[in-house]
Amino acid sequence: MKRNLGQRRWAFTLVELLVVIAIIGVLVGILLPAVGVVRDRARMTQNITNLRSIGQALNAYEMQTKSYPPAVKVSRPNSNEPNTIDDRGKNYRERFYSTSWAFELLPYLDNANVHKQHDRLNVTYQQPFAFAVPIDTYANPRRRDSEVDVPMEGGGPGGTSLDYAANGGYIWTGSTATWTEDPAMLQAMVLSPDVDLYTGKGSSGVPKELQFNPKVSGPFTMDWNVRLSSANARDGQSMTLAIGDRHVPISTATVVGSRAPQIMQDSAGLVGSSVYTIIRYMNAGSTEPGANPLSTDPTDPSIYKFGTHIGDQIGFVYLDGHAEYLPSSTDPKVLRRLAAINDGAVMPQ
Repeated sequence: MKRNLGQRRWAFTLVELLVVIAIIGVLVGILLPAVGVVRDRARMTQNITNLRSIGQALNAYEMQTKSYPPAVKVSRPNSNEPNTIDDRGKNYRERFYSTSWAFELLPYLDNANVHKQHDRLNVTYQQPFAFAVPIDTYANPRRRDSEVDVPMEGGGPGGTSLDYAANGGYIWTGSTATWTEDPAMLQAMVLSPDVDLYTGKGSSGVPKELQFNPKVSGPFTMDWNVRLSSANARDGQSMTLAIGDRHVPISTATVVGSRAPQIMQDSAGLVGSSVYTIIRYMNAGSTEPGANPLSTDPTDPSIYKFGTHIGDQIGFVYLDGHAEYLPSSTDPKVLRRLAAINDGAVMPQ
């Protein structure tokens, strides 16, 4: 038998195979973090794009209506619902007939058809075609895709998620005797559904009746008798925050398979009853004026803070429509200046 000595048979030895596997493992270990960084940067870019779109919608809304939308827009239909009137004449039941600033901006975000589904003579939690529709622009891609099953006060199958909150201004721990001149600290607490969320009775921690004060108020106020516009932003539209990434505290007591402990912190964002979702304040839950208003800690129990659980960059859009990330280490004095529409103070250098 003749052999073809010009041909050689190639084969891997076990050692060579192990070396190749080890090299591949090293390369994967090097590349995977880089891929993760690229993906997160892409999500950060999309997040800023979302905020910029919301800012443009806000400006379009103001151009047409001559004012910014209130944080909560209330209608008072004739209804057989029992009335509970507090000492300021507010109807306890009207929260079920209210919408959020996010809902009012829908026509300017190519979602006019969703906005038209709202029946103002019916309670919001019975209108899934208006309040349980996925809105991609309201989903922070660094956190999640748009959802339609977040809890909604009053019942129903759930509602649209909202990862951004309106700027209500700033607060500090001062006298709790009045909300007008010296807004009280917002307590980090979860109220039971039977608490009057519009009056805050039984709790000093709900900003439903926070009256308008231009020196501390942001462009969105819970006093629905006040209508603000760009003319009220005396500190400058390019120097006033409009909307930003919202901090959502994660309860350590969350039961597996249940979202109940988080219902007041992460609830349907298009309805006006979801106060814990739709608005944020600087220094919310802080024990001193100099405390950091932004949160990067998911276990931080403060409800009314802006923040993120990924990295330390929090996205914001300003009243003039430009958007940017602010580091969580930003000077609290700077953040308070950016939050108020007319505090008259000079921006710290």
